[in-house]
Amino acid sequence: VMSVLAQLTRLSQMACAAADVKVITEWDENLHDYVTHQSVTLKAPSWKVDALLDVIAERPDQSVVAFSPSRQLMTLAKSAATNAGYRVGSVMGGQTAKERTANVDAFQRGELDLMCATTGAGGVGLTLTAASTCVFLQRPWSIVEALQAEDRCHRIGSEIHESVEIIDIHAKNTIDTRVRAVLRGKAGQLADVLQDERIVRELLGGVHA
Repeated sequence: VMSVLAQLTRLSQMACAAADVKVITEWDENLHDYVTHQSVTLKAPSWKVDALLDVIAERPDQSVVAFSPSRQLMTLAKSAATNAGYRVGSVMGGQTAKERTANVDAFQRGELDLMCATTGAGGVGLTLTAASTCVFLQRPWSIVEALQAEDRCHRIGSEIHESVEIIDIHAKNTIDTRVRAVLRGKAGQLADVLQDERIVRELLGGVHA
């Protein structure tokens, strides 16, 4: 299961942005064998971030929330949007509670154009109803976690908008589409379905039984 998850994570990262990849081979005393590890650092350009900026530009005077489970990707998005002249806040791991609250309050007051949030840090316990648009640069492996993130924008208070738009940015012909299809079909955690060899083939190879 962990091997497949690692493959899926790498494929998902490659679907988002350019990256520096560092490969390290180390001797594992427990396995009595050499083990290879990869370290992936996302960097500009990011085609998904470019698409996000297009979404924001098409919705002037509207607040947007962007989600991804990847902190690296959301950091790229925050930097690019800031450089483009937008007012940007963030909710990610490593922030203090005070910083997070200040960002959320500013967003709710209409002082920010974009909120960049990881699904882990921003998927629960927050109210982001100032947003009329919620953009997923990536979906988390859990459909429950994805729906919780959507609910940050679509809850009591969101009635100030005629509707709340949910947009998924997918890289065509990549792992993105297959993962989302499998998760929606199984409506659960990815780790729970990876025991099924047919599903693993579908995820990694696009093979349909």
